[in-house]
Amino acid sequence: MSGAQVAFDDEFLASMLGDFLDESDDLLHTLNENLLELDDLFQSLDDGATAKIETERMNAMFRAAHSLTGLSAMLGLDDINRLTHKMENVFDAARNDELDVRHDVVNVVFTAVDRLTAMINALKEQSNEEIEFDAVLHDIERLLSNDASPCDHLPQKPTDDCSAEVVDSQGASNTLETSEAPA
Repeated sequence: MSGAQVAFDDEFLASMLGDFLDESDDLLHTLNENLLELDDLFQSLDDGATAKIETERMNAMFRAAHSLTGLSAMLGLDDINRLTHKMENVFDAARNDELDVRHDVVNVVFTAVDRLTAMINALKEQSNEEIEFDAVLHDIERLLSNDASPCDHLPQKPTDDCSAEVVDSQGASNTLETSEAPA
């Protein structure tokens, strides 16, 4: 490969990375807004309640994760790709009624989005900082296998979330059907 080809490849990849970072902001915003609305719903429900989330919301969240998965794969961003692919699996399972959406599910996804945001910010800042995300991958795997609570790996099991930090919603209303979990 000639020096001119390497320079072209570097410029092309730099341009693509810039586009990825711009696009990721919009996709993360979509994920966060939908998660905030789901969190508001679950704050109003009894512990252990599940909710059937409207198809449009689940599809929007799936598409955002799917786009991040594809873009990160194209750029060789393996860690981001692994995490977004697992998030995509959660949304796909939920929209196909293979996973009951509960407050703990929303909190695990919030944690995943938090880790993803940190990874993308590290790219923006050209930081070599390693962002730990293995615990959230483990939590997602447990959700998808319908295993015990995703918080079991923590030294002391919290009441209803693993470690998610939630930002106030902008008050957008949503219509969601809810059902109580069996006792």
